[in-house]
Amino acid sequence: MSLIKKWFSKDNQCLNIVQTIKWNVNHIKVYIAPIKMRSKVEENSKYRNMVIQAFNAWSLACGRKLQFKITDRLFDSLININWEKSNGKNFGSCYFSWDKQGRLCGAEISIDLFPTRINEIDCDTEIYHSILHCVGISLGVPQTNNPDDIMCIPHQYGKMELSENDKKAICNLYNPENINIANQEQLNNIGTKPEVSDNIKDLRKKEDEEIVEHLKAIYDIVNTKCTRCNDLYGCMGCTLSHGDGLRGYINESIKIMMKQSSEARAKIEELFTEK
Repeated sequence: MSLIKKWFSKDNQCLNIVQTIKWNVNHIKVYIAPIKMRSKVEENSKYRNMVIQAFNAWSLACGRKLQFKITDRLFDSLININWEKSNGKNFGSCYFSWDKQGRLCGAEISIDLFPTRINEIDCDTEIYHSILHCVGISLGVPQTNNPDDIMCIPHQYGKMELSENDKKAICNLYNPENINIANQEQLNNIGTKPEVSDNIKDLRKKEDEEIVEHLKAIYDIVNTKCTRCNDLYGCMGCTLSHGDGLRGYINESIKIMMKQSSEARAKIEELFTEK
């Protein structure tokens, strides 16, 4: 399938230039610019989370063949998200850049935070729709004229979830074998919101507790060792050693685990009488 470079013009018409759009990497760094508009700056976190949710939706749709990492360094990213005010003339736009060898090396997405509203439709719904649509463009997903699709042109109001066509389109690009899986429910049940299953939560809790228990065991050994030699020999657990030796590492690890989760904090408070 030949893909086309596409973006929105200010009158919401789709402009096309023949150019294949597909990333040749599976891990993509994304930079989300801070909002500088006075009337929206306090909502920076809300819109940032919308962007993260949109990338997660597309990642889930292709079976995690594409994965995204948010970076605070602009020059480390391949896809950049910016915010604009176009007085309702434009929902969003996406532009691409290539290096001298003709390889895709960047995508710039601009999202209008003041889109046109019809019949008092929720403005945030349309902003999220635009983010989801523009992220799809940045990944090379072709636009359609099917009103059920997020990738439909013109903008379809009130839609916040990827359609079956959207999911199949991203799979066709990055995970074609997922289209022909025998159990089609695996594709149909893909959601658009990041969720952590109870099994994963339980596993993380167990792993955190095991780490704390190992820290406690090492802590007790080092304390016994230091008590026996009475700090005379400068062993690796001694406070006279460089960086406080193992004691220093253990104390730093305890501080990290205290911030990890409430369960880890409780386990530390249960096991450690000294810090």
